[in-house]
Amino acid sequence: MKRFSNRSPTCGPPTAKLPKIIGPNPALLEAFKAVVEAGGSGWLDPVAVAAVMPPPPVNELESKSMMPFQPPLRTPISLVMTRSKKPPFRERAAVMTVVPVEGKEPAVANSSNMGPSQSNAPEQPLPKLPFTVPQQLPQSPGKNVADDGGIWPASQKEIWICGHSVVLLLKKRASVHPHGLQLGIAAPRAFVYWHGIQTMLWDQLLPLLHEIYYHRCSPSVIVIHLGENDLVQQASAPLIIKMKNDLGILRRAFPDAYIILSSLLPRRFWKGAKEPANVETARTAVNKEMAKYCLENGIILLRHDLITYDNPSLFLPDVDDLSEAGADVFTADLKGALEFCLHLSEN
Repeated sequence: MKRFSNRSPTCGPPTAKLPKIIGPNPALLEAFKAVVEAGGSGWLDPVAVAAVMPPPPVNELESKSMMPFQPPLRTPISLVMTRSKKPPFRERAAVMTVVPVEGKEPAVANSSNMGPSQSNAPEQPLPKLPFTVPQQLPQSPGKNVADDGGIWPASQKEIWICGHSVVLLLKKRASVHPHGLQLGIAAPRAFVYWHGIQTMLWDQLLPLLHEIYYHRCSPSVIVIHLGENDLVQQASAPLIIKMKNDLGILRRAFPDAYIILSSLLPRRFWKGAKEPANVETARTAVNKEMAKYCLENGIILLRHDLITYDNPSLFLPDVDDLSEAGADVFTADLKGALEFCLHLSEN
């Protein structure tokens, strides 16, 4: 009896139009190659196509095998344009960088205000002193030598402060200050003597100092503030000549004393002057000329850089004089100059 097979027949196109097994027949390979070059590789089996296609270079095979397939990235395009908000302003904090150096203390660099060209910038100079010190100063002896070779301290020093109404105002202000009329200077070091005249002119200076010298000891420091009242009555050139002549006389009369010339102060009104603007110009010229003279002749010039006419709080509202605030600024400058002179005389 004949057995029937349980396999059902397979219907449809063959898996390939040509046989899959490619033999070593050269004619057949040439035919496959012609089909591929004609664009009919889709009709051949993949094995047949691989048999006739030249193999790729070794480097290309290695690079393709090592690089995984990455699909191209597509950036979606938004149909509605949206503007992003600008972030609020934030102040950047300064970053302090400590740079250690062998054999030196660590240096601190501020990255907020220092660029690469400023990293090796020199140090900032110290603030200027409120007075100008000449190169040659009098050699004031601070000690006396006895006959037996012993040394004892010199007698109490004298500080004379002379001038017009500004000196009277400074004395009045110092009398209610905790430092007192001594300006914080201990009495054993020096005694501060005040002598001011309300409307004093420069011609009255030498007679006044002669009178003071007759009643008191020889001075160690002489402070002079005069000249503003003279500029209201005369030009700057005659005043400069008088100032130079009288200061030269004082240098010869008191060779061991430190002479401090206070620069002329500005005024808000210059009452009594026909042209106040010209008087202010003359004041600047006098200060400039006397600064040069003091530097060359061993006289200390006391400047008042912080007292300017455009600062109304330093002046009285109705008269040409300093206010209490202006007097305090003047006194601070004066104390610095006096301490400097005492330090030189003691050392």
